[in-house]
Amino acid sequence: SEVAQRIANQLNVKLTKEEGRRIGEKATDNVAAYEDYLKAKQAPLLQKEQLFLDALKKDSTFALAWAGLAYTYSKMPLRNPADKPYYIRKSLDAALTAMKYGPHLSETHMVLGDVIKTITLNPALSIKEQNKSISLNPNNAEAYVYLAFAQMELGKFEEAEANLLKAKQLDPLSGIMWAAWITYYRYSRNAEKLMAISYELRSNERRGVDTAIKLWRHFVKNEYDSIPAGRIARFNPVLAGITYTQTGKMNEARKLLDSLQTASPYDNAFDIGIIYAWMGEKQNAIKYLNLAYRLYDYSLISIKVDKIFDPLRNEEGFKELLAKMGME
Repeated sequence: SEVAQRIANQLNVKLTKEEGRRIGEKATDNVAAYEDYLKAKQAPLLQKEQLFLDALKKDSTFALAWAGLAYTYSKMPLRNPADKPYYIRKSLDAALTAMKYGPHLSETHMVLGDVIKTITLNPALSIKEQNKSISLNPNNAEAYVYLAFAQMELGKFEEAEANLLKAKQLDPLSGIMWAAWITYYRYSRNAEKLMAISYELRSNERRGVDTAIKLWRHFVKNEYDSIPAGRIARFNPVLAGITYTQTGKMNEARKLLDSLQTASPYDNAFDIGIIYAWMGEKQNAIKYLNLAYRLYDYSLISIKVDKIFDPLRNEEGFKELLAKMGME
């Protein structure tokens, strides 16, 4: 706070009352709690929960820690599908607690907006909170990214691009910002930009996502012969299943489908639905995607724009699902 105030003074900047309040405000008076919070922010997903809880044991009114816990719980279902309803409830409770203790904080509105979207699978409901987050702190790069995600999921690509450019200007090393660019080019079906961002990420030493980008680029360009379906079936059954159907290997697609159903038709409802769609069994596809919707499967969030849903776009049942998600 002292450094920020000195910089403002040296630059002869006149701060607004709100900016002055933000500079002087402490996230918490408990240094140990703040330390736990900073560790949690950098920790892998499955280690975040305990660190945020440690911070909250030291300061139960620490709004940023509640917001971090809400975000963590909202992403837990991606790791353990059977516990989705449990973690969704906990994420909402934590987000509302964060708002209770920090209604004036940009981060609490940002996380609440993301949690609402995760629970409802309706990107439009997130936008109000993200705009509020940005109004409270115009330098919050993450809020621009979350806003851009909601906009691209609704097909508002120009608005999303403008916000991603703003986020890149504010924080060019942000991991979530780069993930958003990859998603943006995939949803907008810009294969050449996907390749370009692959080179850019390599120059930023983020090579881990390079293979995934190449796979989605082949998908966008209908280059199915270039996708090693057998090798990726375990970690990306959707893309593997689509590839099998498009390269005439229907028996392999059926085997993959059977294995997913045997493992769990509930945990794999989304994957099963998409593979059925590309096999031409559209009513089965819609049945399983509706099951995925009832199970809060976040993979459905791209339903309006993602190419993987294209075989179903003219089906009445699919249009009804879009309407349920507020996408029509």
